[in-house]
Amino acid sequence: LDLSIRVCFSSSYALLCLTIEVYLPSQIDYVDIRFISLIDNYFTRRLDD
Repeated sequence: LDLSIRVCFSSSYALLCLTIEVYLPSQIDYVDIRFISLIDNYFTRRLDD
């Protein structure tokens, strides 16, 4: 498909997250396709141990 993607990192204390976006020529803009919270993943792993 040859679509451009970008990964955005938010480093605020309350919200450590990665957002994966893909550029859609039909919308002439980047659209969020995946949101990953680093804090939620960390606490989930810690609770599983």
